[in-house]
Amino acid sequence: MGLALSQNINVQASFVESSPEDSSNPAPIVPEILTDPLNLHLVARHNTEYDYFGPFIKLSEDKSKPIFISRGEINIERNVEMITKLNPELIVTYGCSIIKEPLLKLFPNRIINVHLGLSPYYRGSGTNFHAMARGDFQCVGVTYMFMDAGIDTGPIIHQRRAEFLPFDNPHQIGNRLISQTVFDVDKLVRNFSRITVSPVITTVKGLVFKRKDATPEVNATLYRLFESNAVIEYLKIRAEREEQFPIVEQSWLRDMV
Repeated sequence: MGLALSQNINVQASFVESSPEDSSNPAPIVPEILTDPLNLHLVARHNTEYDYFGPFIKLSEDKSKPIFISRGEINIERNVEMITKLNPELIVTYGCSIIKEPLLKLFPNRIINVHLGLSPYYRGSGTNFHAMARGDFQCVGVTYMFMDAGIDTGPIIHQRRAEFLPFDNPHQIGNRLISQTVFDVDKLVRNFSRITVSPVITTVKGLVFKRKDATPEVNATLYRLFESNAVIEYLKIRAEREEQFPIVEQSWLRDMV
């Protein structure tokens, strides 16, 4: 995300929870064990990401000034002090560990969290995975929100549903959404003064998932669903399903090319 945003925006620094080798040298994986469906799902996701984003990563200059840290280290005193000295206009978080105080307190309404899932319907870990496994394709998407201390509960800025095409697999849907997410974040950051915040008006009770909920059984259900042409069946009733699960949109962003 930092690399992509740095092509158009002045990124003062990006804190990356991985090693420099993992970030700069993406490569496909050939698993040694071919009998674990859940592991194969994760490998397939990685390899599809490589196909979608690998050439861009290899050919683009990273202007994001990456700082590589271990998971969870964003909240330690040294990094908090570094971010405080930079005094960024905005902080964008994507797929990182939980941001805690004092960062939350220091930058109120200045931390935009990119949540792969549609809040409040699906919150927590692996939300798009679970939404697809449950056949709730209308709840697959991305939510941009101001971060608070809750689990994906901050004030919502904008949302986008994933685009489904006939014969898609879960990884095509996910990576197509991530590709669009980069453009959305770029527009939100460069037009921050135009943002208004609105709650999702719904009576639907949301679900919260943890890492442990991504079981082999759920994974098997996901693939059975896709093998049964569930995407094509969904496309026939998509408008009706979407109407039952309203989302928040910035009209000016939606209309921008």
